[in-house]
Amino acid sequence: MFTVSGYSIAADKAKSIMNQFKDTLLCHQSPESLIFNTSPEAFAKEGITVTKISEYNPEYIYHFAKPLKILNVTFQTVKYLGNYHYGFDFFAVAKGDMEKFAKSIGAKPTPAEFNDFRWKSPYVKYFTSTTDQEYFRRIFLIGREADSKPGEFNFGCYLYY
Repeated sequence: MFTVSGYSIAADKAKSIMNQFKDTLLCHQSPESLIFNTSPEAFAKEGITVTKISEYNPEYIYHFAKPLKILNVTFQTVKYLGNYHYGFDFFAVAKGDMEKFAKSIGAKPTPAEFNDFRWKSPYVKYFTSTTDQEYFRRIFLIGREADSKPGEFNFGCYLYY
């Protein structure tokens, strides 16, 4: 079975919750099966606290009791900011040197089309363009939110229609 974004749900269910978070942050899978098909009890069993932050959109903060590590960066918080009309952000709030991290994975400054993106000074690792076969664009972004603390940055997948 496939989701509206073209990813397979069956493949996602076979992965651990932690591996689904990692794959989703790296734009390798859609967050839909993780977000909507995982019970609160399953998250709690993994030491993940879930907080719903919007009454109208599917928006959540996930806090991990034990830090996760991806691409040599450690984090304990992941945010899912969804919007039924435009797409979603699925990103980790990491601590460290954003520029060093971006350089270590070969990220480049973000193209001009993202100058109005809500993150400051974003970098992009890769992105897919919309084609006839793919309705969605997936982008691995690195950047800061306006309210990011010193030494804090975000990285993750931005998918939009």
